[in-house]
Amino acid sequence: MFEYVPASNDMWGPDEGFMGGKRGPHYGLAPGIHIGASRGSPDVLKVGPVRATDASNLCVIHDRQNQRFTITLDCDGAASSAVLKYTITHDQLVELMSTEVPQSHRGKGVAAHLAKAALDFVVEENMKARISCWYIRKYVDENQHLRYQAHIEDK
Repeated sequence: MFEYVPASNDMWGPDEGFMGGKRGPHYGLAPGIHIGASRGSPDVLKVGPVRATDASNLCVIHDRQNQRFTITLDCDGAASSAVLKYTITHDQLVELMSTEVPQSHRGKGVAAHLAKAALDFVVEENMKARISCWYIRKYVDENQHLRYQAHIEDK
């Protein structure tokens, strides 16, 4: 079970959008991760850098203002970030443009967490997405059971 932790008094309820909805919050993260969100501030899933070897506890932050999802990683004591960038067009089409993961963390599931968070956002907000990033396209193709395809617009 996930626990909602309001970031402000303007918390979205469990049936009001991205962080809730009928399926509840889900980012492929372990139960017990605290989730907070408010309109106008980043949606945060857990806080603090984590080691890439602990992939089940990766911290995904959705920064709506800068249109990106980030994970802060611990690179032998130095903080580094993995980033998924997107844009939203005037007609509410989300273009998932790129994923960037530090070399030392590639192949450890970091990009998959970013892709899942971004695609869940598209689904929860009932939007359509155009995929420009090869990795996100691969993630959708390999995870057809998650039913993202209905929200993908082909070029």
